[in-house]
Amino acid sequence: MKELRRWWDGVVRSVVIVQAVAIVGACRFAAADGPVFDVRECLGENWTDERLVFPLTLPEGLDPRGLCVEVEGVQLPAQFTPGPSGGSEGTVSFVDSLPAFSRKTWALTNRPAIMPKSDLFIRETPKGLVLGTSRITVLCPAGRRQWEDGLPIAEAPPPVIAVSLLGGPSLAAGALTGHHRVTSIESEIIEEGPVSARVAVRYHFQGGGEWSVGMEAIAGQEVILVTEELNLEEHGGFLEAIRPPGSSEGNYIMRAYGQRLRERGSAWQLRFDGLEADRIAWQPMGNTWPGNRLEPDNWGDFAVPRDAGPIMTLHPAHGEWWLNASPWAGFYRRTGEAYLGVLTLHAGAWRGLDENAIVVEKTESGSVQAVLPITTGARRWALYAAPRVLAAPPLRPEAAPAERPGRDHSRPPQLATLKYGLLPLNTVKDWILRFADPPGITYPFLIIRPAELQRLRARASADPEIMPRVQSAADAWSTYATRREPRYPFHASWLTSSMMLEDLYLATGRVEYADAMAALLEERVRYHVHQAKSGIGATGYRLGHDYGMFHVAINVLPRAIREADLVLGAPNVAAARKANIRALLAFWAELLMSSDYQPEGRNNGNTDMVACRDVMVGAIGCLLPGHPRAATWRAVAAGRIDHVLDAREHLPGLTQDEWYGHLSLDLCVWSAVVLKRAGDRDFFQDQRLRGGLDFYGQLLVPPDPRHGFGYVAPFGNGQAQWNRSAQWGLAAGAAGRDDPDFASRMMWYWIRAGRPLTLKFMSSNDIGLTMLAWIDESVKPRNPRLESTSLEGWGVVFRDRCGARDETYLAMQAGKPGGLSHYNAEGGLQYHALGVPVTVVPGIRSYDVEVNGNQANVTRQRWMANRPSFSDSSELEQGTGKLTGWVPSASADYACAEWQFSRFEALPLPQPSTGPDALVLSSPRGIGNSGVPGIFEIPAPVRWRRQMLFVKPRSDEGVPYVVVRDDVRASVPWDWSIWCLSLAQQATEHGGFFTGKYGVNLAVIPLDTCDDVVTGHYGPTASFAGDYRQQVYQVRFPAERRSFTALLYPWRQGGKPPVVLPDEVANGVRLTVPGEVHTVSTGAGGMALVREAAEKKNISIFGGMGAVASDGDRVAIEGPRDASGLVEVTFAPGMVSGETRGQSRTIVIGSAEIMKGTATMDGVSINADRDGAGRIRLAAPDGRKRFRVE
Repeated sequence: MKELRRWWDGVVRSVVIVQAVAIVGACRFAAADGPVFDVRECLGENWTDERLVFPLTLPEGLDPRGLCVEVEGVQLPAQFTPGPSGGSEGTVSFVDSLPAFSRKTWALTNRPAIMPKSDLFIRETPKGLVLGTSRITVLCPAGRRQWEDGLPIAEAPPPVIAVSLLGGPSLAAGALTGHHRVTSIESEIIEEGPVSARVAVRYHFQGGGEWSVGMEAIAGQEVILVTEELNLEEHGGFLEAIRPPGSSEGNYIMRAYGQRLRERGSAWQLRFDGLEADRIAWQPMGNTWPGNRLEPDNWGDFAVPRDAGPIMTLHPAHGEWWLNASPWAGFYRRTGEAYLGVLTLHAGAWRGLDENAIVVEKTESGSVQAVLPITTGARRWALYAAPRVLAAPPLRPEAAPAERPGRDHSRPPQLATLKYGLLPLNTVKDWILRFADPPGITYPFLIIRPAELQRLRARASADPEIMPRVQSAADAWSTYATRREPRYPFHASWLTSSMMLEDLYLATGRVEYADAMAALLEERVRYHVHQAKSGIGATGYRLGHDYGMFHVAINVLPRAIREADLVLGAPNVAAARKANIRALLAFWAELLMSSDYQPEGRNNGNTDMVACRDVMVGAIGCLLPGHPRAATWRAVAAGRIDHVLDAREHLPGLTQDEWYGHLSLDLCVWSAVVLKRAGDRDFFQDQRLRGGLDFYGQLLVPPDPRHGFGYVAPFGNGQAQWNRSAQWGLAAGAAGRDDPDFASRMMWYWIRAGRPLTLKFMSSNDIGLTMLAWIDESVKPRNPRLESTSLEGWGVVFRDRCGARDETYLAMQAGKPGGLSHYNAEGGLQYHALGVPVTVVPGIRSYDVEVNGNQANVTRQRWMANRPSFSDSSELEQGTGKLTGWVPSASADYACAEWQFSRFEALPLPQPSTGPDALVLSSPRGIGNSGVPGIFEIPAPVRWRRQMLFVKPRSDEGVPYVVVRDDVRASVPWDWSIWCLSLAQQATEHGGFFTGKYGVNLAVIPLDTCDDVVTGHYGPTASFAGDYRQQVYQVRFPAERRSFTALLYPWRQGGKPPVVLPDEVANGVRLTVPGEVHTVSTGAGGMALVREAAEKKNISIFGGMGAVASDGDRVAIEGPRDASGLVEVTFAPGMVSGETRGQSRTIVIGSAEIMKGTATMDGVSINADRDGAGRIRLAAPDGRKRFRVE
């Protein structure tokens, strides 16, 4: 054991954590000798035993067989590797360490010296070629062999026959399997040291195709680097999606190799039988699914499952959403001495990333093996060896979060994956991290300009809203600065804080605040660079919200860029600190744009996650115009904005909902402001961006008394108070002088949203006063007088009296996929009547998160969204929702949407089940079709059509109301629910009457029979999401029930409820409202409304309704039943007038008023057929036409 620890000291040294990095490397020639290589460490990280490679033209007089480099009086072995063309062109390499903030110069020479003996070896033995170091050894085939008729691949030797540790017994053995026949194998020693030794093994296959496997050992290192090139073009498609039994729908998908590979392909298998492994470690990049198969001892270390099957997938750049996926895996026995790992490296050098992923599985015979398909493409990976006591954590009870391996410190295999893959010193030395500003640049110039800064300081000294904020920040900083905590300046905190110094400096200009802000800024960004170097954060969780790239790009970099613009212009901040800050920010741009971090063409995560990376890279390019790659980085941001806008990914779609689509637009708007201020493209003239801003502006609900502002209706991931943004204010400020009308509309949206000073992608404590410089409050708001509208790909918003205190807003989502299982509101309703919310959807990140272990439960369930649900479950289909009819008119607005489902997920009943926030129902609710949570299918799909008629008042005393009809064809029971923000409820089979919390009541009146009525309540009256305690009126139906229709009628408290009578003749309802009597008729294909006043009657037919009669007046349609069609007829003394929209058809009007007179259409006389029964027939062509008979 002591021997193991002794030779592993180098690895332990390589894990030493210091502080962040930035390098400049170069090759030059000394005056009197050979080439000289310079590397300057300027990020503050320690780099231990790193191989450095420099391009070189070998000077005459230097013998390539006896090279070394001299540095600080020490001679190190060096190795010359000829380039593809041979001769003197090639590279030179050597291994050395570089301490933080140091600079080293290495001189290449042939001077005689006593060189340290290398532990590197390569030799041929009777069993094959042995390649390795004192830490790891592999056995490979030797020589050349050929088979004219082809050898079955399973009989051929694998590239790695065996792997051993410290020259001991074999711990892992290779094997080939599959359907190919090998015609020849050739092994060749490419290099023999002294820095690295390389072997290439090439396989040729019958029918064409080649597989080349290169293996390289580096002196003193614990890995064998493997490079594979494969060109078997006719094979592929072997990686399959597998959902483990019992796992949830959605992100719980594993990737593994199954029958397709066994039946058609070939593979290289590496079995770890010599280890007798009972533990597997990896760095989870997202979800894991242990179930009964994986029993974690510590975070990221798992017991080998009992059952055969896939365990996890190795992939260098897979993103966050695969189950059990990691860039590396380690194998060991809990009581053993050895540890072997497989590390995936250099994602940018892979070809066919998914098709060449490495899958770890357990075989039927009990072996644990890694499976590498032999297809087409390229792989870069490594075998890794270590003593188990140093590479694997000790068995212990569940550790505190700060001690969990992989979260707050890394395991050696994770560090090795970075050292030999994403972040070796050899890569970072070529990044440009020291550079000068171009002539004429004076900071601050990007986030805030000198004139803006003067105005802001003048305002801060007098504004009653800003002055207390600044004073509070000054008091907090004074207390902290006096105390001087030992960890100042927060370098050990993963999040860190600016302590509001940005606002203090903006408001006062005092130099001590600039000094403190500069120190905190440098340490904060350095800390996250250090995390990346240490295998945590962006390199441990590439997209993980808590630590990963998403966190760095969303929470760290926006604030850092703002503060850097200020401190780079502060005359009292030292030049060295400014240079460090530039280097740290440039590091992030270089890392995020590295092809090994983000391979070209690969989309890691949802649109907002990818956009957050690209727009921050662009912002760094704007802030650092002197960097040689600044223009490229700015183009990256502009290109991402173009992509988001072209693909409409800033709007709800297949992978985006209102929350994430709006977040993507937020990122685009923020980036567009920065680009414009840097003199780059002006996206605020782009109609695509403007359309997105108007889209979300139209989704803003009226100011909600629960929060004091409006918000985007939370039909997706968001919830009320988070679903708003400063984006409209930024757009108003950016476009104010160029387009005053557009700017005034944006300002109205911003004020409606409560004048927020943060964007959705910023953390809640990241509200800087710089926002006040970007938002020009001198722009006067203008009410756009929004009307009811259909929003493409989303649904409809019904609206009356936009902007008034008694505005009514009713949104129905229709057209976005309902099968993204956590988006529950497809077809649901958010209803604000007479200025207040009466029925709302909660959004899945709402109050429910608090009571369900951060996993939204009730807020995912369809019956909570004011719509039908089926078989006590939630549907899982995707893309089935479609708006099939939309007819706005002066009298009423009509919408029709349709869905079809066959797959469902039964979810547990909501929690809590007791206490003041509990779910209480008058009749118990089931769970799915079997009482057990899970996914199931039904033989015949459910078909559901929802029609809505929004009737608008014609007097100030009148109120808008809604008629909802749902037609269902189902083989399972279903229910219909409406939830109300109410204080009290009276419910019978004749309807539910809710006493609203905010001065408006709601009547829910069934227009059909309903025998099984359920009432209840659920949700908190106080939570971080606000008051969501709602009462429910629910009707349950058997499968045979085909439709249900209800009237939703609001009225002000203190007023009179509606007078409602059934109208069996009209198959609908008759209402007496101020100044009119209304009759609403419904059918499976459409609706109709009759409005009767003193001397005038109006009949409107929407959609596919065929005919309507009222007291001797009749309107009928002959011809196509157009789902978006409208026929509207007004009967007045001596005249009948109206309009028609839709397909060509005949309108039949029966009335005593039209037996005589002239018929016109769009002002032109037309022939009208009259009959003896008092009817006139008008032929209406396609489109919108107005007619009159008088």
